[in-house]
Amino acid sequence: MKKLLYFILFIPNLLFADPFYGEGEKASKEEKPTKSLQNFTTCPLPEKRNELNLPVEFEDLKLIGIIKKDGNIKSLFIDKNNQIFDFAVNDFLKESLIQFTEITLKNIKYINWALTENCQSPYEITLKF
Repeated sequence: MKKLLYFILFIPNLLFADPFYGEGEKASKEEKPTKSLQNFTTCPLPEKRNELNLPVEFEDLKLIGIIKKDGNIKSLFIDKNNQIFDFAVNDFLKESLIQFTEITLKNIKYINWALTENCQSPYEITLKF
């Protein structure tokens, strides 16, 4: 009977004596917010827009040129892998919440809706070529 009592008391305690027992549970409970939840805007977005999904971050792109063909003006950007992206007026990047508003041969203007605090005066950025 004593042996049975020792067995019942000590064997379950040995199972929980694993030094790495709690690490797996903590790692699975910690979740990082997704990037799409970090970038959001409360401002109503324009209805006339061309939504695009980029495989890279907009901040990683570098302006390399502007093309005017048949009256259409497009801006050219390149990423770290030498992949070229072209954007026109009213293009909207869903992940970065960036909308191109004006493209001329000298500069590009876009609105960063993620940084906009006042919807009446959006945060507009100008890139000069």
